[in-house]
Amino acid sequence: MADSSLEDELSLSDYLSGGARRHIEDLLSWDQPLGLKFALLMASHPHVQQQIDLSDYPPQTLEDVFARLAESGDRVSQVGGFELGIRLLSTCPGLAGSLTGIARQLRDDDPNAEQGRMQLLSSLVAFVDGTIARAGILRSRPPFWRRMAAIAQASLIEQNIVEGGVDLSIAEEFSNLGRGPYFYEQTLIDLRREPRWLPDFIGPGRLHNELVGRVVGAVEADLESIKPGELLELVVGDSPDSLKRRMAVPFAFLPGPLEGACAVYRAPPSEIEELIRKDLENADGDFRSFIALVNFTPLFSISLESVALAAKTIREAQYLIRAGEGDADAFAMLSGLATAASAARSGELAREVRILARVIRRRSRAVLSPVNELRILMIAAAAFEELNAWSTFVGEWVTELAFDDITPGDAETLAFHLGVLLDIEPHLWQTCGRAQAALESFS
Repeated sequence: MADSSLEDELSLSDYLSGGARRHIEDLLSWDQPLGLKFALLMASHPHVQQQIDLSDYPPQTLEDVFARLAESGDRVSQVGGFELGIRLLSTCPGLAGSLTGIARQLRDDDPNAEQGRMQLLSSLVAFVDGTIARAGILRSRPPFWRRMAAIAQASLIEQNIVEGGVDLSIAEEFSNLGRGPYFYEQTLIDLRREPRWLPDFIGPGRLHNELVGRVVGAVEADLESIKPGELLELVVGDSPDSLKRRMAVPFAFLPGPLEGACAVYRAPPSEIEELIRKDLENADGDFRSFIALVNFTPLFSISLESVALAAKTIREAQYLIRAGEGDADAFAMLSGLATAASAARSGELAREVRILARVIRRRSRAVLSPVNELRILMIAAAAFEELNAWSTFVGEWVTELAFDDITPGDAETLAFHLGVLLDIEPHLWQTCGRAQAALESFS
């Protein structure tokens, strides 16, 4: 998946058009049915299917492969196959039935079902990626390399579970194998290089929206090649049961798992930029003044002026921002502002978030738990792309946490999560070693 010779393919686009394309060509020339099956495991990004050339595949081979894909394929391969199949419909109309079956399965998926396919995929990706992180594999590579490999392996496991008729409750067993913290902390570390994909995006609901959005997008991009009928109605029809109607906007348009480093070049409409500016200029110490900034940051390239204005607004309020009464409200506010800081690479806003977190923490420890503050600081730290600046920011904040008023129970929890961070990124020992020693002294 990630060829060690591909030293220059450090961006997603370079890898997809280089190493990924060559790997897919090798698979397809090796064995037509099996090669395509394995190639689709790489379809964790919609552009993967653009690298698959099936011009020499007989129509019957394609129909057989897609029939098996619809019957027992994993969800990532099915969606990648759907995108590819839509492109092939004009020359191979016999694929329509299989594509309709894939779309129907995705429509009927319940991301909230504990024994559903989305929960299974979510648990498997976290398990595999956490295992890779714990073993230290691909640490020197861009995060998207490791994440693509993890999703491909997770999808292969899902495929075998489905083909073998294994009870989907096995998802809970993968969740209990202790790899979750490694997945979570590794993804927080990844933010320094790929700041737009957060660990919470692995949740079943978020994954479902990602896959549904890709299916809808594939159909809308190629409407002329699709004959009116069940497939078209199922995906983009006016019925409330169509995928398009069930798609949660804007969540389907958030960055995908391989798009954490992809810059967002879409400037927000002028009315949105004006709404952000007015809310911040008229702030009265209420977090609602920052909601527009926080909500639109993942979707648009927010101007640096607006981000700087948010930092100024926090300072002028003397850090007395009302966030609500509980830990969830404070976490939502601070993590949202931290995300805006990281996406814009704004060290200024990141530093203001740190001070705001300190004020909230000292006002009431019950409002902001140390482990949640650790998550917030790791998101905010991604405002600093350079390794030493990032490490210094993390170290100063986590040391402040460790030497603040903290209970033995909170110290033990914080020491565990910080220990995972240190295991994954040894460079942090230089700035976080004193904090870890202080936390471990509680035990």
